[in-house]
Amino acid sequence: MPSEKQIGRLTPVERRAEVLKRLLVTSPQRYRIEDLWGKFYISDSAISSDLKSLRSMLSRFDLSVEHSNDYVWVEGVEQNIRKAITDLIFDDDNVAASGRFIQPDQRIHQRDAAFVSHQLDLIEDLTHSEIPYPYSVNLFTHLYILIERYREVGSLIDDGAVPDDVADFFDKYPSLADVCRKIIGNLNTYLDTVLPDVETYYLYQYLASSRIDDHIAITNEMPERVGEVTRYLIEEVAKEPGYQGIDDGNLYSSLVKHMKPLLNRLDSGIKVKNNLLEQIKLEYPCLFRGS
Repeated sequence: MPSEKQIGRLTPVERRAEVLKRLLVTSPQRYRIEDLWGKFYISDSAISSDLKSLRSMLSRFDLSVEHSNDYVWVEGVEQNIRKAITDLIFDDDNVAASGRFIQPDQRIHQRDAAFVSHQLDLIEDLTHSEIPYPYSVNLFTHLYILIERYREVGSLIDDGAVPDDVADFFDKYPSLADVCRKIIGNLNTYLDTVLPDVETYYLYQYLASSRIDDHIAITNEMPERVGEVTRYLIEEVAKEPGYQGIDDGNLYSSLVKHMKPLLNRLDSGIKVKNNLLEQIKLEYPCLFRGS
C-alpha cells in the first residue's frame, strides 16, 4: 500500500488505478465513498470524474460501476471481472510485480506465486510438454488471480455457468480434462475450499488455447473450421510477390497446429500479449503485412 507521502504524489491516473484494483479484486464487495477516496483528500467533483473514468474503463468488459447511498461497487460476471483484472492491473512484462500489487503481504504473495509456478510445472509433467511463452504467462496470471479472488471474496464469488456442451469437450480430450481436475483439486487443498465446477472449465479453456498439445496434434484430425482459416491465410500470404512460391503443404502442416489454439482463444475471449511482436514487425515487415 502507498504511504501517506506517496498518496499525496499520486496522479489522477495512479489514484484511479488504486481504487480500481480494490473494487475489482474484491467485487462485488461494496465500499463507502470515504473508504475509497478519503485518503486522497480530493473534491466531490474529482471523485465524480474518477467514477466516470472507471465506468468508461470497465464498460468494455461488460462491467458496471454502481453508486448508491454513498456506496460504490463493481457488478458483472466472474469471467469479465478476471479479464478486467488481467488487462488493467497485471503487467505482462513483470507478472511477479503485478501480483505484489494485488497481494501486498509479501509472504503470502511469494507463497502463492511459488504454488502457481509448481502447478505450471505439474501441468507440463502431466502433459509431457512445455508451455511456451507467452501462454505460460497467461496460465500463471489466470491461476494467481483465481487464488486472490477467492482469498478476498470467497463464497461471494459468482459461480458462473458451465456450458451445456462442456461434457462433450471433456469426453473428446479426456487427458486434458483430467489435468484440469488435478490442478483444481490441488487448489481446493491449498485454499481449503471447494471451488465451483466451472473453474475446471475455465482452466480447460486456457490449456486448450495454449498450444500445449502441439506434440499430439494430428493434421488430418483438425476441425474443418481450423483448416479453412489456415488455408485462407496461406493463400493471402502467397499473394505477396516474395512468397508466391511458398511450400503451402509444409506450411499448412505447421501452421494449422498454431491456428487451433488461436481460434480457441478467440472463442473463449482469451487475450495473449506477445512482447516479441514489435521485433517481428521489424524483422519480417512484408510477411507481417501479408498476415
